[in-house]
Amino acid sequence: MTSSEKPDWARADSLLETTRSDPHAVSVAELVEVMVRGTPEARTVAAEAYAVVVAARPTVAASVASELRDSIADGDEDVRAGAARTVAHLADDDPEPFRETVEPLLPMLESPVELGREQAVFAVLALSRRFPIDVEPGFSALLRLLEAETEPVEREPHIPGREPNPSGREFGHARAENDVVRFAAARTLRNVATERPETAVEAVAHFGPLLDDRNADVRATACEVFAVVAEERTPAVRPQLGKLVELLVSDPEHPVPWKAASALAELTDEYPEAFADAVVGDADELALFLDDPDPDVRGLGVAFLSYLAEYHPEAVERASGPLRTLLTDENPLIRANAVRTLRTANAVSPADLREVAENDPDPDVRDVAATAVRRLRR
Repeated sequence: MTSSEKPDWARADSLLETTRSDPHAVSVAELVEVMVRGTPEARTVAAEAYAVVVAARPTVAASVASELRDSIADGDEDVRAGAARTVAHLADDDPEPFRETVEPLLPMLESPVELGREQAVFAVLALSRRFPIDVEPGFSALLRLLEAETEPVEREPHIPGREPNPSGREFGHARAENDVVRFAAARTLRNVATERPETAVEAVAHFGPLLDDRNADVRATACEVFAVVAEERTPAVRPQLGKLVELLVSDPEHPVPWKAASALAELTDEYPEAFADAVVGDADELALFLDDPDPDVRGLGVAFLSYLAEYHPEAVERASGPLRTLLTDENPLIRANAVRTLRTANAVSPADLREVAENDPDPDVRDVAATAVRRLRR
């Protein structure tokens, strides 16, 4: 890959024609060169040719991966960037052959001035879905990248009669691009944490500020990491309980509240009173979960209200209407938990629960309702 001329569409199209007529005649080196160094149009065509060749010669994938590994390890900045971009594209569909590229990709994450750093982030993300432990050595570098904020990019003033500087970018555009890269870094960290939660535990202090990140996807992913950590070491996440409650009840951007709810679900058994105290004024917001079409979301809503009912039964009174609606929910577990929560909060009459005790199609729900009726009468 020493030529300074970028392979263009015509060369890539000729390569594709050869591939279609005789896939065994295609040179792996040429295929990689066009995918790595070609113009955007040429790269798209070369990727199509790659798919045709691999379908006919499956072992070519390993040969291409070896070429890309060498390009990342030994190439100049342009070649490294192009090779990383190619790995990101090809490994997204089938990461297996490209596992050997993880080791040379990880050093590209370290330097903020590395030309191919963004492409390396996307490549590592694609590989982390299958090989999170291989990616683990890059955890700290990804976390540093995620914590960094993009500064406004200065745009040169336009002088009449002169073409604008094509490299100048508005701040909003730079921020949008940076947010995509940071989200890719966050998802990679989530993949590693899911497989190796002990690694995330060591970095848990660094994830706290990400709950305030401007990017909703990063906030949501930080919640996912806390959920993973809480499964292994609940006390490590206890300091974030208040912030997670804030995201649960007031963050307007999907999927942040739902991801915060998942993290809180791991905390509430261990710290039920702290959770109840944190949400005592938010019963109306918790009740919104009860209207969700997803039974998992409705189930979490009932569970959260049940903790609130245990310590602040008067606060659940405002949510009693949606809870009574769930007495006919299609999910028997949700029906049973709605009965328990209403009974704990003393927010339902024995007559309403007697109807459930006598007519619910599930015998376990009928038993729960009958017990609730007896306790309410006492």
